[in-house]
Amino acid sequence: MSSHHIVRDNQEPAVCIVDVDSHFSEKYLGQLLEWSPTVIALASNLDWLQTRGIKIDILLCTADHDQEAPLQPHVQRVYYSDDYIATLFECLKRANNTAVYLVGFKPKAEVLPYAAEFTINLLHGVSRSIPVKRYSKWLTKDTVLRVNTVLSGELRNVKMIPSGTLIVLEDGLVDIPEQSAFFYLTEEL
Repeated sequence: MSSHHIVRDNQEPAVCIVDVDSHFSEKYLGQLLEWSPTVIALASNLDWLQTRGIKIDILLCTADHDQEAPLQPHVQRVYYSDDYIATLFECLKRANNTAVYLVGFKPKAEVLPYAAEFTINLLHGVSRSIPVKRYSKWLTKDTVLRVNTVLSGELRNVKMIPSGTLIVLEDGLVDIPEQSAFFYLTEEL
């Protein structure tokens, strides 16, 4: 029996490849690319992507980028001046794509303003960080989570230790109540 999946445009999260030297697993990247999402990349990663046969849709380029560099057919070049983050989210907004994986991107404050409008996953090394105001998920005992802020309210099924580390007390639902602002929650992959 065969399985048929219909993937509509922008139904899958876009994948933006920020830093190929981030020690992120190529195998896991392959899994993200399996459903043919919109693939966006910084021009600094172009050689790496081309040698691996990874097709990209949008190339984010600085103004001084070599405009003659050979590209795959149908690659759209989008130029930015100072910082690619605003340009990236503008591209996503124009494409009506409200979810993105940022590969090789560590948590930075510049992304948090977009968290209310977009579902964002930051993948770096062997970790995944997500900007959230509230968190609720079933996890196994001794799972380690990290946060970049002091949390308020009653935490359920986790113990906070200094340095922003949370340890899951027992198999079950972990709940962090709604906070006043978005914060990063990081878990190991």
